[in-house]
Amino acid sequence: RIDAWALCEGMAALARWTELEPASADWYLIFTVGPANLNNRTFGDQVKSYLDQHRVDAHGLVLERNETWFMTQTATAVLVTRELRAMGVKISLDHFGTASASLNEMSSLEFDFLKIDRSFVRDAHHQTNYVLEAMKNMSDALGLRAIVEGVETEVELRVVQKSGIEF
Repeated sequence: RIDAWALCEGMAALARWTELEPASADWYLIFTVGPANLNNRTFGDQVKSYLDQHRVDAHGLVLERNETWFMTQTATAVLVTRELRAMGVKISLDHFGTASASLNEMSSLEFDFLKIDRSFVRDAHHQTNYVLEAMKNMSDALGLRAIVEGVETEVELRVVQKSGIEF
């Protein structure tokens, strides 16, 4: 399967970068996973095998799931996610703010990063600051690390920097 190959190759690359540049030990390999991965009871074992094979610290791996998938997860996906987090793998909620996740549901979900969708900075204006600041406050209150994806212009950069969110 191409996703297994890509994940293994990504970990191999992360191992090489860490070896060549010690400062890269703080880098993350971010990999998008979907229902097929997380509904597979052996996925955690597969990830562990790749981590061991390439001697990569699990804390350097972030697996992304989109907001819609978090709202429709199965019992197997919950178990696999917990297994991955127990290894030290980080879980990210991707494209936050573009689907219909309720705040009540979010407070009970298990993830480490809140990845705010690019649409919130693409047409940056005064109101954007308030929305981003509210998302930052919420992520802080939930103990999550907030990140904005897709910062491409100086205006977007200033808006995001003002909010205190990483990019």
